[in-house]
Amino acid sequence: MRLAKTDIPLKIKSKKLLPRMIFGSLSLALGEAYVQGEVEPEGDLGQVLEQLYSNKHLARLFVRRSGRLENLLSRLPRSLATARRNVQYHYDLGNDFYRLWLDEDLVYSCAYFESPADSLGQAQRRKLDYICRKLQLRPGDYLLDIGCGWGQLLIHAARNYGVRGLGITLSEEQKKGAREKIVSLGLEREIEIKLADYRQLAECGERFDKVVSVGM
Repeated sequence: MRLAKTDIPLKIKSKKLLPRMIFGSLSLALGEAYVQGEVEPEGDLGQVLEQLYSNKHLARLFVRRSGRLENLLSRLPRSLATARRNVQYHYDLGNDFYRLWLDEDLVYSCAYFESPADSLGQAQRRKLDYICRKLQLRPGDYLLDIGCGWGQLLIHAARNYGVRGLGITLSEEQKKGAREKIVSLGLEREIEIKLADYRQLAECGERFDKVVSVGM
């Protein structure tokens, strides 16, 4: 399949690449595809990339050329049951497993290192505080953490910024681990952890002052 020069001069050699480019990370999909020979830019690579990232209708262009929108969408994991199954497959391996290689607070995703001498725990705590400052948290704010992991962002926000918080996760193990930490710190009144999908929040009718989602 080839995108016309009036659109983007890029030759796509694998139809399996389409869903990764449209519904996943464009940067990651393109980088992997280029290395594996699944795409071939026609002309200057820099110009092609500039067109790709500046074109707001990128997905529509690809889908129109593929002519397989209906078939593609039919295979996407969209249901709540599928989302729950995917999360549990990854995170319900047991909290002891994650304690082997995460920091002592079980903070997931990227850390914020200022120096090679920083420990993983220091870098993760610095990341949490950076996020709280970016959110401009104030005492009394009600914070929603979507995909809250083991709850450490909410714990940090409650202890250092005086907020209340609700964390949601689809992992039974994460919910269990987060609640254990919250109870041990006496923060049951400030923080609640629910087993829920973010798409179900409209049903509860709650309102939040700030919303955060890290790495989800």
